[in-house]
Amino acid sequence: MQFKIKLLDNFFDIHKEYRKLDSQKENTCGAYNLAYILRGLGFKDVSVDYIAYLAKMNVHENEYRKFIEAKKLVKEGKLSEEEAKRLYYEYWYEYDYRITRYYAESGISPKGLVVACEKVTDGKYCCLPIPSRKGDKIFFTKENFARLIDYIFSKGEIQVVLNYHTSKLLDPNGKFYYLSRILEFHNHPEMFEKWKWIVGHFVSLAGILEFEDDRWLIIRDTYKKFGFNGYHLQPAEYVRGALLRGDGREGGMFLIIKSERRDEIKEEVENIGLKVDLWDNGSPYVE
Repeated sequence: MQFKIKLLDNFFDIHKEYRKLDSQKENTCGAYNLAYILRGLGFKDVSVDYIAYLAKMNVHENEYRKFIEAKKLVKEGKLSEEEAKRLYYEYWYEYDYRITRYYAESGISPKGLVVACEKVTDGKYCCLPIPSRKGDKIFFTKENFARLIDYIFSKGEIQVVLNYHTSKLLDPNGKFYYLSRILEFHNHPEMFEKWKWIVGHFVSLAGILEFEDDRWLIIRDTYKKFGFNGYHLQPAEYVRGALLRGDGREGGMFLIIKSERRDEIKEEVENIGLKVDLWDNGSPYVE
């Protein structure tokens, strides 16, 4: 068995910052990925909550009630603020966010992350958005997606955040999901359990595992309980399907790059046959 592992630039600096964080709070997956990536690139004071605030995150009213409940317990002296932050960790927010009645609106929009990235880095970095599709028009064909992955790993100094649908992927905590089995039976992904978790989600791309006849992407997740301490391997074609979603919403990929390279990389991405534009993941950006 032969394979090659390729990691994105600054992997170890970003991994170091990633390990410092607990798993994400509710709704913050987009901000969470952007925070540890930017920390790894030198913006050490960036917080997940602040990026979520800049990105105008949406929080469902039922989840916000848990935050209010926690604040009430602190006010009544039943919990200290530090205890409340630990006990209600998933729902304790440091800023005010838009409250919604609809779970479908929860989370962060692609536009929100574009705005937050430029604001928090004072314009030094940007998120270049590449939609997988626009309606029925598919940009992430098998060929285009393979070319995009090749481009990312050959170009250098690019970080990647994916916005996909989890149900298209393998379950990273499945009964038979362990590394030796993946390595031996990588060309039979259909023998692994599919993920029953059904949600739109943001993760980052950490690297790629290349075999002679196929390749698997190394995903860095926002939940440390998934896979191998937050990292899991997914067949490239399954990731492409997850980015296409198929649930009536759109998915896509952000290239996090220095702003001075934006025009150059935009042109090269478009030459692959792709589009640089925002996509609609269902979470609104409300001014």
